[in-house]
Amino acid sequence: ARLGNPPMLAFAAPSGVTRQNRILKALGMPGARVFTRPMDRPNVALVRLRDRSEGERYRIVGGLLRETAGQGKALIFVPTTKVGKRVQARLRSEGLYLPLYHGRLASEQRADLVARFNGYAQPELEWLICTTSRGLGTDTTGIRLVIHWLQPESVEDYLGQVGLAGRDDEPATAVIFKHEGDVGLRRRLARRSAERAALRGLDTAEVLRAKLQDIQMLDAILLDAEHCFRRRLREHFGDTVVARSQSLSLRIVRHLFGEGTRPEAIGFCCDACDERSVRHLLDQRRQRALASPRPRNLKRLAPVVAAVLVAALLLLAGLGSGRSWWERLGLAAGPPLREGVSVDAMDGVDGVPTPMAASEEPAPVGAQVVPSPAALMLSPPSCPALRSPCPPGRRIVYPSDGSLVSGLVRVSGSAVGGRAFELQISTRECPIDTDWVTLSGPVLQGVSEGVLGVWDTAGYQSGWYWLRLAMMTEDRDLVVPCQIRVFVRAGIVAP
Repeated sequence: ARLGNPPMLAFAAPSGVTRQNRILKALGMPGARVFTRPMDRPNVALVRLRDRSEGERYRIVGGLLRETAGQGKALIFVPTTKVGKRVQARLRSEGLYLPLYHGRLASEQRADLVARFNGYAQPELEWLICTTSRGLGTDTTGIRLVIHWLQPESVEDYLGQVGLAGRDDEPATAVIFKHEGDVGLRRRLARRSAERAALRGLDTAEVLRAKLQDIQMLDAILLDAEHCFRRRLREHFGDTVVARSQSLSLRIVRHLFGEGTRPEAIGFCCDACDERSVRHLLDQRRQRALASPRPRNLKRLAPVVAAVLVAALLLLAGLGSGRSWWERLGLAAGPPLREGVSVDAMDGVDGVPTPMAASEEPAPVGAQVVPSPAALMLSPPSCPALRSPCPPGRRIVYPSDGSLVSGLVRVSGSAVGGRAFELQISTRECPIDTDWVTLSGPVLQGVSEGVLGVWDTAGYQSGWYWLRLAMMTEDRDLVVPCQIRVFVRAGIVAP
């Protein structure tokens, strides 16, 4: 009133009609004109899966993740950290490693996960389990799959998280599991949230009533199997056709703050409109084929087995002659090592290659160098006792055992349950206690699925090195729960 009732423009996060009315009432302007941007993404297929057992959920999620691998990113939203850790452990037991992004992580750990998921840091992440979408960023592209393990709190939360998928206008899928116990959990979480709101001077009863109303609205939409899921969501946000007769000023405002260019519908709409596409998406035979490789035809393997036997005979005949078995076979160059691929998996022998010969010329700075066949000659493992399995809470995830590294290596994994930890490197094939050099540490704060340290390999010669995680327990005892070997490729300088 003191300003003479000037024109007012208020901005808010995407909200349904009911929440819009709450905002207008709180601002004291119930008759204001509302402009909304449509929340619908036609290129994202919406799927509701009701009354699925926990075992079925894991089977479906595992199949969808394997199908998405190499084609795009995937997010799994969970209601609490406890549920997220349970889902993470079960998927890990099936060979699927997904970090957990939640509010209790340190800011550095959250930033590292976001950077790796967005492709700004290495090693990149394709999959992530989240308790919230806050902090993930709005410029993430290439998300092909969004899964809700349980019902979120509101339609606004659901659409906001689903809206992360398909931002590049390419096909994407959003799957939400609906179970009768979802509402009970959400109501308990709503009561806790209302109690915390009281500490900020808000009306506890009013906050709780609004949250329970939001839960009930989404629950009704998820249980409605007769009508189009997408249409029900659009109706919730008041996404209707705009009248053609509009003033110039209204059209300008709507162009700036309202509807923008909408992607074309790609794939199918939802589970209510196209049950056949949903059945194809969840086909058990198709997912079993993705989960485990098909048995190979033994007749086709016969030539491979014969070639392996011949190579073994040539290798035995060439021992002590000073010539590598690749030279015996008449090959000019050895097999190329691929980044992150185990050498043991390629050559089939659990041995340690000898280091690069001293007569070889050093590679120029910055060159992409692949070790020569002489550097890849296999010799019997002289330190087999050094290789040790890594427990889940104390392990090195990247690089993996037997892989090739170069340049600046961000060593990631977990180191929890102790006073401090160090990353150590050995420069000898069979190190003793005095041959270990500290790369980073001691670090007093534990790390769970984050960066353990950074290793600049620019000053190292090509060859095999032992990398270990050394931890100090609460009793100040030094333990080595995890120890791996990696091959350093010289000639790469960190930027």
